[in-house]
Amino acid sequence: MTPCIEWTGGRFAGGYGYVQLGGRSLRAHRVEWERHYGPIPAGMVVCHRCDNPPCINVEHLFLGTMQDNMTDMVSKGRHWNSRKKQCLKGHAFSEENTYRTPAGNRVCKHCRDSRIRDFKARHKIERARQRAQRPPAPPKTHCMHGHPLAGENLHIGRKGQRICRTCRNGRVREWKAAHRVERQVKTHCVNGHLLAGENIKPRPNGYRTCRECARRQKNECMARKRDGRPVNV
Repeated sequence: MTPCIEWTGGRFAGGYGYVQLGGRSLRAHRVEWERHYGPIPAGMVVCHRCDNPPCINVEHLFLGTMQDNMTDMVSKGRHWNSRKKQCLKGHAFSEENTYRTPAGNRVCKHCRDSRIRDFKARHKIERARQRAQRPPAPPKTHCMHGHPLAGENLHIGRKGQRICRTCRNGRVREWKAAHRVERQVKTHCVNGHLLAGENIKPRPNGYRTCRECARRQKNECMARKRDGRPVNV
């Protein structure tokens, strides 16, 4: 990059040079840009690559939006906020305590977490207050399937909840049926005997019993009785 060409005339308080044209004070670097490249489009500003306000070297200038100019200033560490060493409450902007937003701003993690905790505490208290002011709901007269919660169809649980007997019995029947199907799928008993043919002893509830295991259990009980030992029923 070529050296800066600094304006030697009058300067604004920010260091930018100015020139009087038509009774107006115009910034010198903008006038120099228009002299070389023509009018500046609406909404665009002339930015410095060298970060030297009085410089009017056109090689150091480029067009961009105000957002582009601010982003360039923040990325180069020239923004006044980027020079802060600590937050408003005195917490240092260290690597562990600093969070960078998608826009590139620095946020104190300690203050952020404290604000989140305070918000959750206030929100929790507010929800509790609203629940306390809410009138109690009237007791339900029917379950979700339309069965009346009264008389013989009402079962009071151990915790005082009201349960529909019809729905509960239906769930029990469904569980037993699924459990029975699951047991029917088994091909061997717990002791490894094949559950097929004459080794299957059907029961009234539909379960299958291993005849070999039943015979061994019966012989064991008879032996215990002969020896006077206790029989585990």
